Amino acid sequence: MRNLIKICTKCHSKRSHVVAKSKNLLSSWCRKAAIGAFVFGALLVACGDDNSGKNAGGTEEDSGIVAIADKTISGVSQKGPFVNGSSVTVQELDGESLAQTGASYEGKIKNDMGEFSVKVTKLASQYALLKANGFYRNEVTGEKSKSQVTLYALTDLSDRDEVNVNLLTHMEYERSLYLVAEGLSVGKAKKQAESEVLASFGIEGDFASAEDLSIFGTDEGAAALLAVSVLMQGDLSEADFSERLANYAADIEQDGKWDDFITATVIADWASNRSLTGTLTAIRNNIAGWGLSADVPAFEKFVNRYWWQVYSLGFCDKDREGEVKAAENALSGNNGVHFICGDGAWRKATDVEYDTYEKKCDEDGKIVFGNVSKERPYDCDGNSWRKATEVEGVL
Repeated sequence: MRNLIKICTKCHSKRSHVVAKSKNLLSSWCRKAAIGAFVFGALLVACGDDNSGKNAGGTEEDSGIVAIADKTISGVSQKGPFVNGSSVTVQELDGESLAQTGASYEGKIKNDMGEFSVKVTKLASQYALLKANGFYRNEVTGEKSKSQVTLYALTDLSDRDEVNVNLLTHMEYERSLYLVAEGLSVGKAKKQAESEVLASFGIEGDFASAEDLSIFGTDEGAAALLAVSVLMQGDLSEADFSERLANYAADIEQDGKWDDFITATVIADWASNRSLTGTLTAIRNNIAGWGLSADVPAFEKFVNRYWWQVYSLGFCDKDREGEVKAAENALSGNNGVHFICGDGAWRKATDVEYDTYEKKCDEDGKIVFGNVSKERPYDCDGNSWRKATEVEGVL
């Protein structure tokens, strides 16, 4: 990634419903701000299909509208997991427009794992919206939330009766509806939206559908889900967390790109602080301490990769071992801070490490001046540099 100074102009629109998209788009004010920004390293998935002549409900690949009868929908609802007694609703969607018809079936989360089951008697189409509402276990604090949040999942029930509701299903929802209104099938829209959400956090991979992921899984998809959940939560209250989710959904809705560099950098600064101070371990311990599962996926690597990319550091691998690089993000409090790659992770470099980077310590007693501190002398002592004494520094 390279540091980029750009003028960003972003116009957001709100729509009252996907059916009324073409008629009721309300243009919101646009703001131009000159900011120092960064380029996310992940590629956003672009869809180049010819969508001409396709309706909102499907494409030539779809089997048409399929009514659903006498099916029990089960799954888990997680931010962290929603607590026992939280509500889950299966709402019927029109097969052509995905408009909510008003028909719905109510259920309850039956344990602190977030598990639920909802008996559905009849749906006019295979498309449904699952809505989970309640208190949840906060991964960052380890405590139960003080107020309730609501998460959504758009699903096709023609070939499944298990649907998980989580942060990825929620964050892809508005974008998926927009893509369907533009002519994509529900399946293609959801797949594209999921890729775009993950890419906005620098995450790439061939993961299972968001509806199949759980923060208690052991695979890469579970780790990615938990990482995004942790990053979006940060130290926010439930109200601020919900606002962050709403702003994110509005930002990516029309173009699939997250252009809120300010919020992205705030999250990166929080993540880097957690990582560098070793307090990501506390989040892992919180989840393990709930006693709900023996598994906590390796979310830390995705959290780290996120702030590495926001800082324009890139991956730290064996080929870059010992490399020193300054963070490049004018919005960050760590802008210009030097980091060193070691043992697969970036950490803040010491004065000696960044000042003597790429200077060869190949002769005992050799004196050099620093890369940054031009008048600071360093002495080659054995095979490593140290700050020279006043006497040693006289060349």
